Amino acid sequence: MDDILQTIKQEITLDCDEGSRLSRVWEYVALAQQKLYTRNEISDEASVDDDMKSYLWPSIVRMQNMLFVNGDTTIYNSADPATKESQEFIMLSFAQVEALYPDLIVRASQPTINKMLFGREEGIERVLNSPVATKYLMCLSRARKAGVTQMRLTKKYNIDARSTFHYIKTLDQFGLVLRFPTYENGSNTNLLVLRRFVDKNEDNEQAATESRETTNEADQNTDFADTRLLVHARLRETVMSILQASETGYMVETDLFTELKLDVWNNRHLKHFHRMMRYLNEHGYVETVLIQVPNIKSKNQQPGSDDPAVTEGALADSQDEDQVDEAQ
Repeated sequence: MDDILQTIKQEITLDCDEGSRLSRVWEYVALAQQKLYTRNEISDEASVDDDMKSYLWPSIVRMQNMLFVNGDTTIYNSADPATKESQEFIMLSFAQVEALYPDLIVRASQPTINKMLFGREEGIERVLNSPVATKYLMCLSRARKAGVTQMRLTKKYNIDARSTFHYIKTLDQFGLVLRFPTYENGSNTNLLVLRRFVDKNEDNEQAATESRETTNEADQNTDFADTRLLVHARLRETVMSILQASETGYMVETDLFTELKLDVWNNRHLKHFHRMMRYLNEHGYVETVLIQVPNIKSKNQQPGSDDPAVTEGALADSQDEDQVDEAQ
């Protein structure tokens, strides 16, 4: 029971100021239950029925440093349980609460949220004094391991991109976020993830430095334990889909470059493309071989010259290291 309540409280706290609807609270119960099953090597799938909800509700409503809010009204504050309204609320069954407050939100107190995000209840003054930086931090907290791209944060809150860069830099300076360069909608951006969500068993500082790769969008369903795999996941899928859709399963490298909507005359795009191909090579997703153009003709190349062709499988380097270094 304690493990389940601890998980519920932690997840509600990570939802920050928006809090958690009751349906989401029960998702957290299932998550906590599944963790227990995994730890005890139980193969059953976690589920939360009405009986379990009724059983757990009295414990949930008595969790410390929690607020139960309906609209703009705080129905119950665990820090002040002695009021008449609070006493009446905690005596209600879950079925009664669900009927009376269908839009009930459960959220942690501000000091509890601060402790979760900053490591101390008072938080970090420089961040908290900036409403935008605080919004960004809480948005990243709600995104969990999936993270949010810097471009999406800018659009979500309608903030100037240069200002967003400043706010993210501030969060980075305090060690709150990690930035992983990526590629989205034809532009370079960063995948932003709270440091607490990155696998502590991995040298993520080094991974962040080495992960200057390109991607279309971070895969929201990928485990963040392998940071580089997360950053590459969507682009890898795109490359594989393009190759599978080709008639022969082969494609000239310059045509693949075009299909990815990259600019062949942009040195930065060229640099990211070759880094991405080296990554796919090292992990065995594709194979690159040097062929004569008459065998497989590129849309962008004159006959009579050599051009790398990419296919599924392992990857052989399409250019020697000197050529790659020049492109970078």
